[in-house]
Formats: sequence, structure tokens, C-alpha cells
Amino acid sequence: MKINAGLNFLGALKSAATVSAIAACCFSTASAGGLETLAIPRGARAGVFGASFVSVADDTNAVYYNPAGLAFLYSPEVYISQATLVSDDKMTGFGYSFPTEAGTFAMALDYLSGPDISGVYEGVAGKNFSYYTGVGNFGYGFRINDSVGLGVTLRHAIDSIENSVENLTGADAGFIISTRDEGFSVGAAGTNLAVTGSRSAETAAKIYRGGFAFKWALPEHYSDIIVSAGYSQTEGKKPVYSATLEHIGAKVLGLRVGYEYNTDEYQQSVRDSLSAFHAGASIRFSNFQLNYAYKPLAALGDAHRIDLQWRLYGWGIRKKKIPATLKVDPRIFSPNSDGAKDNVFFIPEVTTLKRIDSWNLRVAGATGTLRQYSDKETPPKIIVWDGKDESGKPVAEGVYRVIFTAEDKHRMAVSDDKTVTVDLIPPEAELSCETTVFMPAPDGLGEKVTFYATMRDLNSIDFWQVVITNFRGKSVKLFRSTDSAKAQWVWDGRDDHYETAVPPGEYTAALTAVDGGGNRTSSAIQVRVVPKIQVVVREVVREVEVAESPRGLVMTLASHVLFESGKAEIRPHAKRALDEVLEILKAYPENKVLIEGYTDSVGSAQRNIILSSRRAWGVYSYLVRSGVDTSRITVKGMGRANPRASDDTESGRAMNRRVEIIIQKNEPVKAVKKAAGGDAETVSPSTAAAAAVEPSTGAANPQTAAE
Repeated sequence: MKINAGLNFLGALKSAATVSAIAACCFSTASAGGLETLAIPRGARAGVFGASFVSVADDTNAVYYNPAGLAFLYSPEVYISQATLVSDDKMTGFGYSFPTEAGTFAMALDYLSGPDISGVYEGVAGKNFSYYTGVGNFGYGFRINDSVGLGVTLRHAIDSIENSVENLTGADAGFIISTRDEGFSVGAAGTNLAVTGSRSAETAAKIYRGGFAFKWALPEHYSDIIVSAGYSQTEGKKPVYSATLEHIGAKVLGLRVGYEYNTDEYQQSVRDSLSAFHAGASIRFSNFQLNYAYKPLAALGDAHRIDLQWRLYGWGIRKKKIPATLKVDPRIFSPNSDGAKDNVFFIPEVTTLKRIDSWNLRVAGATGTLRQYSDKETPPKIIVWDGKDESGKPVAEGVYRVIFTAEDKHRMAVSDDKTVTVDLIPPEAELSCETTVFMPAPDGLGEKVTFYATMRDLNSIDFWQVVITNFRGKSVKLFRSTDSAKAQWVWDGRDDHYETAVPPGEYTAALTAVDGGGNRTSSAIQVRVVPKIQVVVREVVREVEVAESPRGLVMTLASHVLFESGKAEIRPHAKRALDEVLEILKAYPENKVLIEGYTDSVGSAQRNIILSSRRAWGVYSYLVRSGVDTSRITVKGMGRANPRASDDTESGRAMNRRVEIIIQKNEPVKAVKKAAGGDAETVSPSTAAAAAVEPSTGAANPQTAAE
């Protein structure tokens, strides 16, 4: 009987090499090799991949290895192949694939033939005879989604030796699962899964293939790399494993090498170590690619393949899809012209296309496309949408889809669907507290008040804050949070700047809630701070009075506490008050200090200027001796300027005779530390930074001033 044309690649070629001897003794009972010729690898490029091509399958040869690969083709392709096998056998092939919206259709024809064979019957030479095998294939591949493809191949084979002809029909099937960017794929396929024809069970063993592949695109080098591995299992035989590395450089030159490990002992015995390797090369020019493959087969000789692929770019309905990136910021916006999140910014990014012929960005709602941006040039780095449709009308509140595409000659980059939310309704917000009257303490250990914020929004609360202002409308305390689930806050009555208790009075607590779209709602309540009176506090107040002013923190010391009447020497018992001033100054080591001396209006203006200056310099000397940096201090004698009370009464004149020590607001005031004994009659400053004061000395140093 006639030798089968291919149990696997080596077996098929070995059979072809010995077919004349076998046919000479078995000519009368020759039978068709049929579908077993499919074990001979097809295609110069695919042949180097071997079984691992089942997970690549990116050209028309997918019809043999895994028809599911046809689903991922994006342009028509024509290929012609020629293979020279052992014993001068030749295999010629032709294929064509055509992608459509419904899937990809492919057709492939193969013709295997060899030289004439001399017939010998009972030792007597007979006439020569010839043999051939022709195979016609029709494949179809389609996608279930962007990542999964299925495919089938129907095949008819005619096998002939002299006057003996056999016909066989078979079917293949396979699948491929790929990442969206095709960076990784896994595939499996079966050959001869269904066969009909004479002696089909003997001549068409099932072949199972499986494998995986990694692909790296290097657009900056116009290069691609593929690493694949796979296995092939012919029914009744041991498996064959293969691995391949391919590199396409500069989109022109391709090099690939494959390795095949056959676990069959007989196959190993007729091979040498070099027979396990395949090698190949490709050259691309325009839409053409010329492929060559070489495989050494030890004693059987060498096999050579060459084929030409012609990709008809622009003839197909589909372009190859590749990923693009689209960033949306913010994801929620409110186009209501309030100055907060009125626009949304789309940031497209396409790194895989070097030259973009056209691009399109589409904003779609439930009724279809509402706004579209497109051009024939490279897309801008940022595309701004103002929340209006093509007619210039504001869109309604809701969620909208955004899709970005960019195209070159052969490919289309498509972004994942992004969503952007138009939010026009402000959140609901209400502020409440457990008590509206409380008595705080300067150290924070007194009474406290708890505020509760209730907020609701259809989307989300971006942040919320409570601002407490005094009767002048100046902020004394701010609390801010992004946690809307735990919207409560305890206030101990201290301010943000000096961390001391605010003075008694009426305060407004205002809640502001801002949603993800920038819409805001406010709610306010009134709270009253009442004083905590202590005798010791009143004693301290008579010596040092601490108050807030636009210039900073003002500490006022009465002249009768510091000096004898008409004199500038500091009294011994005044040290307690000055030491208290020192403690407060230590809390602000970086702030400038201004010392101003004042008198009443009794006496000449010149005399009062000199006296107030000498008293200010006296305080200066005490502070410097106590360690205060001289570079921080400025001294000024003010005389009878800026009276605090009328000079018509003795009590008023006593109030006007004073020394003021001002801690200037040269920068945002830091946290206040408690001054020794000074925990009463303190006034909290507003959060608005006062303008810095640049004082100058208003009188000469007392060493040179006239007495």
C-alpha cells in the first residue's frame, strides 16, 4: 500500500523519501495519504513557529494552525508559497483572506508532488508512475468580543498515486483569547476533528495544538517582538513541544528562530541535535513581505520554504484596533458658570501611532452623540468641553460616555469608554449643635460645643467645612474635612492663631458643603461664648492687658505699674509683669516686636516725647537683658499720641500713660502658647492676615536724648 503523506513533519518527509520503494512492492493496494499531509508545516514564517503559531495565528496561515486567528486580521492578504522538501518533493501553496464586519473569510490551496517513481512488480521493472496530494481549505473566524475569537476550517483533500484516488473531507476548530492590546494571547485548536471519506479513520488522525504568546510593540523603534511556546499532540503519538522568538526591526527586517522537542523515540533516533532548530528571515517592502525558512533534517537532507505575503491595506472594511488612553478631569463637573468646575478636560494619548491621519472625540448620551470634536491633524493635548451640545445648548444633568479614536493608514487607536457626570443640583446641607451657649477656657479644658453637619447629594460630597466668625465677620476657627460619613466636630472655644479662648460674644458657625461638581450649599447657626470670671485673672489684667489689633498681638502695660511718676526707671515689682511679657514673646521667636511709649497730655509735647521714648527704651533694655534678640525689636516714643481715654479725668490720664508691646504679624501667626498667668482677657485675632508694620524709632536713644 502507499505510504501516508505525513504523520508529522519529519515522518511525512521520510515517507515521501521512501515512497518509490514502498510503492514498488505495494502499488496495487495504494491508498490515499489524505489529511495526514496537514502534519507538514505550512508557510515559511508560520513553519518556524510550528505548534506555537496556534496562539499567534496573525496571517492567512491561521487557516491551518488555528482558524480563530482569522478573526483578528484587519486587511485582506494574498500569499504564495513554495517549499522544497526531501527527495525533491515540492509543495506549492496559495491563500487569500478577506476581513469583513461579520468576520474574516479565508481560502487556501496546497499541492504536494514529487518526481516520477519507477514501478517494480515481482522483480520486473514496470512503467513509471506519479503521485500528488491536493488540499483545498475554507476558513472563517469571528470575534465574540474584542478579546475572544473563534474559527472553523473546512477542508477537502485529494490523494492520488497513478490510478488510485482517495477523497477526504475534514473540519478544524479553534479559539484565541487575547488581551485588548494583543500583548498576550493564548490559543488552542484541533485538526481533523471531523473527517469523512474512504479509510478516513486510518489516514486522518486528530491533531491537537495549544500555546501562548507574548508580544511587545516598540513604536519608538518601529519594532515588534514575539515570544511564543506551544505543543502539538497527534492522536496515537507522543507530543511535540516548540518555542519561538521573533524580532521585526524597523518594520523592515524580521529574524526568527524556533526550537522543537519531539518526545517520540523513533523521531529522536533519526534526528541530530541541529534538527530540532528552525530559522527564518523576512524582508518587508511597502505592503509586501518575503519570508524564508530553513530546517535541517539530518540524513534526510534540508527543507527550504519561501513565501510572499501581500497585504492589501485599504481594501478591507476594518482597520486593526489598538489601545489609546483618554484621561477625564474632573469626572464630575457643573457647567453653570459659577467659576467652580465649569469645564471638563479630556487628555488623549496615543503612543502607538507615530503619524495620525485623523482623530475624533465623541460625547454621547442616551439619545446619541451630543458633542463631537475631530480633525485631520494630531489631536491637541487637552480638549475642553463646556457642557454644551452641538447647538450650544447646555446638556441636562446625567452621565455621558466619552470615546476617543485616532487613525493612521492601517490602524485605529480606540480608548476605553470613559464617563463624565454633569451635576447641576447643589447638595443639601444643615448645621446644628447640642448647645448654643457655652463657657470655654483658655487652655481648652472648659466647656465645649459639638456641631453636627447633615449632608446629602446625588453624587458625592467633595468636602465640607465649618467657619466660625466673630461679630466683625472675621474668621476665628476653621474646620475642614472630606469625610461626609463622620460629619461632626467639637470646638473648645479656642482660635486658630493663638490657641487661646476667644473673647465673649456672639459668633456665627457657617457650614459649607461642596459636591463633586463644585456646587455648594451653606447653613449657619449662632453660638454665644460667655466669660469665665476669676479673681486672679482680674489681677493680671490690671498689669498686662493682651488684645488683638490689625498690627498684631498688643500687650499693654500701665505706666504706674512700670515706673514712678515722671520717671523712666523700671520699678522692682514691675518685673512680674515684664516676665509675663517675656513668656508671650517666647511663643513667637520669629516675629518682629515694636515697643511704643505713651504719656498723657500734661506738659509740653517735647517733654512727653522724650519721656515716652525713655520709658520705651527702659522696657527694651529689660527685654534684651532677659535674652530677646535686639534685631527683633524696634522702639518708638509716641508722646501723647493715640490717647485711649480723655485727659480731663485722672482715670483717663492714667489709661493714656502706658507702654505697648506689639508682636507684629510679619507672617501668619503661629499657635499661641499659654503665657504664665495670662489666661484671661485675651482676644482672638481674625484669620485675615494684617498688613505687616514697618515701624521706625520715634526718639533718640535715651543716652543722647535731652533730660
